Amino acid sequence: MTDYQQNTDDESTDDDSESSKKARGEDDVQSKPVRGLWLLSSTAKVKPLGSVTHLGAPDITEEGNPAVSIVSNSQGNGYWIVYANGKIDPLGAAVGFEGVLIEEGSVTAAGSTSDSGLILALSTGGIKVIGSAEFLGSASDMGLTSPVSDMAIIKGGYWLLTRSGRVINFGETIFLGSASETVEERGVDAVSMASHPKGDGYWIALSDGFVISCGRSIFSGRLEDPQFPVVSIISTHDGNGYWLIDANGGVFPFGEANGFEDFAKNDTEGFGQIVSVTPVF
Repeated sequence: MTDYQQNTDDESTDDDSESSKKARGEDDVQSKPVRGLWLLSSTAKVKPLGSVTHLGAPDITEEGNPAVSIVSNSQGNGYWIVYANGKIDPLGAAVGFEGVLIEEGSVTAAGSTSDSGLILALSTGGIKVIGSAEFLGSASDMGLTSPVSDMAIIKGGYWLLTRSGRVINFGETIFLGSASETVEERGVDAVSMASHPKGDGYWIALSDGFVISCGRSIFSGRLEDPQFPVVSIISTHDGNGYWLIDANGGVFPFGEANGFEDFAKNDTEGFGQIVSVTPVF
């Protein structure tokens, strides 16, 4: 196992060394603005928004094995669709990877910092790495009382988010706060998190549209009484805004996030519920 530093809701670290800053991504802020979004449904259908194109979808999907995550490659000319059982479909120019065997739980989120590897988060807190992705630890032996709902990845580390709002950090990431108390107070689930481009902050989105900002991340607004549950939060390239996306394909910009056409206003019949969104730079 690779050595890593791990923190839970009651722990934090303060490491401002140059190597730590670089690992957290502070010297590698995405310079290109988000030019579009790819929205993924549980039936593995993909909807492009903005100035991006549809690159295909699987012809056949397995019953009882829903799509759970979509990840864009660095060039924005390909994406991976990841399924609950660990199967991976590359589309466009995305590199092909073999899937992984999931013995316990199911895949709930996926991400990458390069085109040569993927990191899969399991509902049980487990982590599966594919290709050149580095394993930096998992929460499978922490006795989680709530399943993992999402993950956020930067160079050198990643965070896991549970439905109860707990945040667990690995590698060079820093614990900057959780949503546990807010989740309990509001009686909803923590469903998505997005890291600040500089790696020293993150946002947590709750299913009712509430947003919690931690660290450098700036609160830019929330949804009030959404008609459909929120499923994803996506940061802008500079961290000065974010998008909230609901299960029906509604896209809501906050801060300096630019507006995309609202998929929910189009014909969504037969598309299925939105389960994952990836930005395209």
